[in-house]
Amino acid sequence: RQRGPLVPTQVSVEIGTSSLIVSAMLSELASSRQVRISSVKVGGSPLYYAPGQEEKLQRYVKYLHEKEVKAYELLKSKLVLQDDVLEPVMRVALRQIKDFSMPLNVQTPDGGVKLFWKWYMLSNPEAEPYINDILERGKKEKAAPVAPKQEIAVPETQSVSEVRKLKVSDVQETLRVQKPKKTAPVDSGEFVKGVIDYFGINHIEVLERF
Repeated sequence: RQRGPLVPTQVSVEIGTSSLIVSAMLSELASSRQVRISSVKVGGSPLYYAPGQEEKLQRYVKYLHEKEVKAYELLKSKLVLQDDVLEPVMRVALRQIKDFSMPLNVQTPDGGVKLFWKWYMLSNPEAEPYINDILERGKKEKAAPVAPKQEIAVPETQSVSEVRKLKVSDVQETLRVQKPKKTAPVDSGEFVKGVIDYFGINHIEVLERF
């Protein structure tokens, strides 16, 4: 009561007895519910504490795994969490931090049962308003109308029927118009010929040469 929560080695130092004897004594006290055993472990050993010292367990959160610490912090800030809406990692972590998360099976208005987790320092009557609020928000979300998907209209520049009416002669005429004009070279130099070929490929018309 004076120094708890403690691991057996700390108790053995306090009372000047071997850790083996202390462990046996603590086990006997735990079986008679005079002492409680933590789920969190320090150096592989659980903590032993007297009833009423539960809040002091928060000193040992640093010994939890990273995911368990995140679950601890989330539950401490929200006070009540609904299990089936959480990420799988959080759901597993809440089951591991038994010192801080208390499970509650709640019967819903439709006759079903949902699992909630409450902060361990919160009583059941204190948790009830939080649970009702979560259930009410879930009901509103289900009842909310889903906005219809908006269709994007793409204007057609030419209908299929108009394309089918296109004559072969029209296509040939179009190709004929797009065909680049060739400019006869003034001389037969290789450089000039190359330039003229480049202009022809890129649809560049030579208007005047010097």
